[in-house]
Amino acid sequence: MKRKFVRALPLFAVVLGLVLAGCMLGPDENEGSGGTNLVEGEWKDGKISKDGQTKKYTFEVTKGTRYFIWLNDSDDGDGTKDADVGLKISHNNGTVICDSYGSASVLYTKPFTFSASSTGTVTITAAAHNGGGSLYGSWESGTGTFAIKYTSRPEFDEISEGEWKDDNIIATGQTNKYTFTASEKTRYFIYLDDTDAGSGITTKTADAGLKISHSDGTIICNDYGSASYLYSQPYTFISSNYGTITITTAAHNGDGSLYGSWETGTGTYAIRYIIADSESY
Repeated sequence: MKRKFVRALPLFAVVLGLVLAGCMLGPDENEGSGGTNLVEGEWKDGKISKDGQTKKYTFEVTKGTRYFIWLNDSDDGDGTKDADVGLKISHNNGTVICDSYGSASVLYTKPFTFSASSTGTVTITAAAHNGGGSLYGSWESGTGTFAIKYTSRPEFDEISEGEWKDDNIIATGQTNKYTFTASEKTRYFIYLDDTDAGSGITTKTADAGLKISHSDGTIICNDYGSASYLYSQPYTFISSNYGTITITTAAHNGDGSLYGSWETGTGTYAIRYIIADSESY
């Protein structure tokens, strides 16, 4: 019995060593070759400890869903991280979502957003910068700590007649899409509650505009600025056919449509539609 116990000691030592090594690894040092899997809505701490090192993260996406990627780092964060981090993002089928670290690097207050073009795995490569922002130094040459997470929302949201739908645009480039079923030869009115509703009337913070289309391919409104002041005077149209109406909402980053541009602003708003009585239009 004693001899068997002695022979078992080397194996026990190896197992114990592996367990202890795992316990002493950093925030995500024990990731596999494919990267660390992210859990939606949960911050994942990371650390880049040497020049040339990158960290990979993965999560599963569904076509037709919008995703948001957030970073907590020294450039934009809560003050607890010391790495200046940027991201490259791609689908597992080779489709590139973002191929420049500098284009996805300031993401704590305004996340990076994309709509999944296919169902599968998305891989994020995180690298640290060794200078003050993307104008100096270089990527994959810095070190430090950071945290990353992702969230999501449906690309299309069905809305109900007569009910205000409160919503939010949180990222540059984000658009929110809504659908409802329209009947033939029926008039519809679409309302917006946003900053254009006026001080004292609304608490909304987005300057929102709409594009509207029919499932039969008919374009009802293809200019955000033409459907953007709709609190007291709604946008109206007559549906020429039965089918689905899609409303695309974007936010403006300036004071009205004369300055700045659409799909670059953020903020809160609300939208609703009302049906008029069917008539023989």
